[in-house]
Amino acid sequence: MLRTILSWAYDRFGARYPRLALALQFQVAHLVVLGGLWMLDLYVELSDAQFWRIAAITQAAVFVENCAALLVVSKLLRPADPWLRGERNPVTALAAWRALAGLPLEFLRGAGRCRSSSTSCPCRST
Repeated sequence: MLRTILSWAYDRFGARYPRLALALQFQVAHLVVLGGLWMLDLYVELSDAQFWRIAAITQAAVFVENCAALLVVSKLLRPADPWLRGERNPVTALAAWRALAGLPLEFLRGAGRCRSSSTSCPCRST
């Protein structure tokens, strides 16, 4: 079933598919942050104003970080673009394979340059 959905998405969106799939995947971070806020509210008594202020600030931070991450991912995917657009030959196939298969590791290597301090540094309140 999942393979059918992914095949449909690739047929529908073509060369844009990897970027769209990653953009959709990055949006899960909004739910994770809201879940963390909900858990914080279980242990710390927050007023409604505090809860919604924290929610607004954290969602804005996630949005900014997602935008930065999408810029990095888009750059990392460029070598795969010719193959994704239909230019299928051994040279473009190799470049696409390297770009797509190496994307997670290259993203983690490069993310340190654009990662926001809100998600990369553990914080402790005293």
